[in-house]
Amino acid sequence: MIRLSDRYAWPLAALLSVALVPVAWHAGDRRQPETCAGTGHRLDPFGLPGAGSVRERGEKLGRHVVQWTEGRVSPRGPTAPRLEFTVLRSFDPARLYVRPANFVSGAMEPERHELEWLATDGEPLPIHWISDETRRRVQLAGYLFVYEGRPVARPWLAQLTSAVAQIRSGTQPMTLLLVHGEVEPVQVEDAREAARAWLAAAWRHHEAACTP
Repeated sequence: MIRLSDRYAWPLAALLSVALVPVAWHAGDRRQPETCAGTGHRLDPFGLPGAGSVRERGEKLGRHVVQWTEGRVSPRGPTAPRLEFTVLRSFDPARLYVRPANFVSGAMEPERHELEWLATDGEPLPIHWISDETRRRVQLAGYLFVYEGRPVARPWLAQLTSAVAQIRSGTQPMTLLLVHGEVEPVQVEDAREAARAWLAAAWRHHEAACTP
């Protein structure tokens, strides 16, 4: 057997420690009592500004996915692009951030990914944009991750850095706020503006309802 060099011992130990974190989480299944203003682990979708045709996808729920809500973003005018939204909350964050395109209506293979810091009255919001412009109509989606009561640009890093603390205090769900739609090329900027407005309003709703 080839002996592992001592100089790799500490890096290997660190990697193994990180690998044990999710095992410890799921073994204990300890969850933070985040109430979201009396709705359990769910964010009240009917309080979301600019939300219409709200529907709950109960068949999508499971041990870790505690909310899957879909609806339409209320149009801001007769010629405004039609957009839809999805709100997901899960105690398995990787399910949300590994491939957010999976939650866009219809098959989407993004060819572009951008990160925009949206200025608001409070802290800047890290809005991710993905798009597919290979067809006649543009598939566009903007989304925001919320974890431990704050918007996060890199959800995997936020999950990793909070892992040790959450072993002691219990896990919290990650929230994905997603706006998406198919629009004409000339509507792309209008769609982005509508998505920005909805995501900012959805964040304020989440902050008011779920932040301790």
